Amino acid sequence: MSNVPCTLYAPQQVNHGDEAQLASYPSSQDPWAAKACAAAKNAVGLPVGVQVVALPHEDETCLFAMKEIELAVQCCLSGGLK
Repeated sequence: MSNVPCTLYAPQQVNHGDEAQLASYPSSQDPWAAKACAAAKNAVGLPVGVQVVALPHEDETCLFAMKEIELAVQCCLSGGLK
């Protein structure tokens, strides 16, 4: 186990709409995007998450960042940001 604070937030799962949107993503110009699109095929049902890792003894920074991410995701899911 490492000596750094970290946390994970996984608010939802990949759905068919996400997969359809990814299939139409223009990845031909970017080899990294092409690899990411290929790796994400058949991902329906898998969790979508964000992991935050901070420097040692920076627990408060890690928790603050995760709280901000959580609030932003909740706002987006409720239709608050357009």
